[in-house]
Amino acid sequence: MRTSNAVNSSADAREHSQNNQIRKEIFRDPDLAETLIQKMLDEYGDDPAALVRGLLFKSMLEVLAQNWNARLRLVEEALELSRKHDLRIGEADALRVLGAIHADNHNSKQALEYLNASLKLARENDHQIQVAQAHNSLGIMYSVIMDIEQSVKHFRLALKIYEAEGERAGASRSHANLSRHYLNVGQIDNAIKHQHESLRYAEETSDSFATAIAISALGELYMKQGDLDSAVEYSERSLRQDGKFQDAFYVGMTHARLALAYARLNKRRIAEEHLELGLKSIEKGGEDRGVDELWTYCAAALVQLERRHEARDMYLRGIRLHKAGTNQGVLEEMHEGLSRLYAEEGEIECAFHHQQQLSELREEHRNRLVQQAMNNAESRRDVLDSEREISAKGDVKQKDHLLERLVLSQARSNKMIQSIHAELEKELPQTRGQARRIAKDTIGLIQRVMSENQDLAQIDNFLAEEHDEFVSRLSKRCPALTPTEIRVCILISLNLRSKEIAESMYLSLETIKSHRKSVRSKLRLPSGTNLTTFLINLATTPS
Repeated sequence: MRTSNAVNSSADAREHSQNNQIRKEIFRDPDLAETLIQKMLDEYGDDPAALVRGLLFKSMLEVLAQNWNARLRLVEEALELSRKHDLRIGEADALRVLGAIHADNHNSKQALEYLNASLKLARENDHQIQVAQAHNSLGIMYSVIMDIEQSVKHFRLALKIYEAEGERAGASRSHANLSRHYLNVGQIDNAIKHQHESLRYAEETSDSFATAIAISALGELYMKQGDLDSAVEYSERSLRQDGKFQDAFYVGMTHARLALAYARLNKRRIAEEHLELGLKSIEKGGEDRGVDELWTYCAAALVQLERRHEARDMYLRGIRLHKAGTNQGVLEEMHEGLSRLYAEEGEIECAFHHQQQLSELREEHRNRLVQQAMNNAESRRDVLDSEREISAKGDVKQKDHLLERLVLSQARSNKMIQSIHAELEKELPQTRGQARRIAKDTIGLIQRVMSENQDLAQIDNFLAEEHDEFVSRLSKRCPALTPTEIRVCILISLNLRSKEIAESMYLSLETIKSHRKSVRSKLRLPSGTNLTTFLINLATTPS
C-alpha cells in the first residue's frame, strides 16, 4: 500500500505531472479538468489513493461552481477514505483543504487545528511539497485575521521550501500570495517585486495561465503606483496573451485601464480606441453583472478625455445599478467623481448632495473597520487559545513567545481602533446631518470598547497564569508594586518595547515610561542596572 508521494521514481513523477496538469486546467478549462480527472480514475481503477486525489480535485471544481456544501462533503469523504486505507499523504491533503475551508468561513480556531494537523503529518511523511502547501494555507488563514507577522512568516517558509525543492510552480504561487498580501497592506513596491518573481517562475515553467495572471496583475499594480508607462506595457502584454486564458471581463477591464493610462499620457486617439472596447464590455455584460472597477476606469477615462457629460451619465447609471453590499469602494469613487464634476460645472447643490453621500459611505466603512478590528481580535484570540494548548506541551520559551505574540496582536488591534477614533474626532466638526449622527455613534462605540477593555482582562488572566512564579518573586521583592506595574513588568520581561506595551494597554508612551521609572524606584535598582535585563533574569532564573 502506498504511503508516500515522493517524486523520485518514474511512476511518481508521472503522477506528479498528472496532478499539475489537472490543477492547471481546473482554473482555465474546468470541462477539460473534469475529463482528465475521470481519465485518471479510469486508469487507476479502484486504487484508494487515486480515489482520494479525484475527490479533492472534484472539490476544487465545486469552488468554481460556488457549491460550498458539496465541496465540504467531498473533502470529508476524502479524509475518511484516507484514514480507512492509511493513506497519510491523502490524509494530509484532505486536512489542509478542510483547514482552508474553515479559514474561508472565518472559523480560525478550527482552521488552525486542521492546518497544524496537516503540517505535522506532512513533516512525519518527510513530504516537503506538502509541508510548503500547509505553510501556504496557514499564511492565507493568518492574512484573513490580519495577523501580518504570522502571515508573512508562513508565506516565506512555503517559498523557501518550494525554491529548495525546485518546485517553480509552487514558488510562483507563493510570490503571488506575498504580492497580494503587500497590496492589501498598502506596500505597492513590495507587491510589484513579488509579482515580478511570480511572473519569472511562471514563465520558466511555461505555465501560460499563471503567466497571464501575473502580467495582468502587474498592469493593475503599476496603475495603482502611478507608473503609467509600465502600466501600459504590462496591460498591452496582457491583451497579447493566449485568448484561452482571457476572461471577457478582464479583457474589458484591461482596455478600460489602458484608456485611462493613455488619456493621462495625452495619447487621445489610442485612449479613445481602448475606451470604446471597455464600454462595449460593459454593455455586453449587461445590468445583471453589477457595477465594478471596469465602470470607474471607463468613467475616469471619459473625464480625462473631457467627455464630461458622458462621464456624468455613466456615474449616475452606475449608482443606480449598484447592488447593495458589493464593491462599496466603487460606489464611493462614483459619488466622489460626480461631486467633483458638479462642482466644476457650478452645480453646488448637486455637488454637496454627492459629497454628503460620500461622507455617509465612508462613515459606514469606518464602522465596518471598527467591527472588523473587533472580529479580527476575537479570531486571533481563538487562534492563540489553540496555540496555547499546543504550546502547553512545549517549554517555557515557546509559551513566552506565544504571550509576546498575543500582546503584540492586541496592540495592533488597539492601534487600529485608536487611529479610526482619532480620524473621526478630526472630521466630526465638518460633518453634517445623518453622517454626523453616525460619526458620533461610532465614536461612542469605540470609547465603550476602549473603556471596557475585555481583551485586556483576558490577556491579564493569561499573563498571570503563565507567570505566576515570576509575579510571586516580584511581589516578595517589592510588595508596593501596583497591579498595573506588575503587568508592565511581565511585559518588559517578555522583551517588549515600551511603545508596544503602551499600544497593548491603551496607554500613552509617557505613561509607560512613568511606570518604568516608578518600578525602578520601588525595586531600588542601582543607576547602572538595566530594568529589562533585571526582569528577564528574575523571570528565567530557576527558583
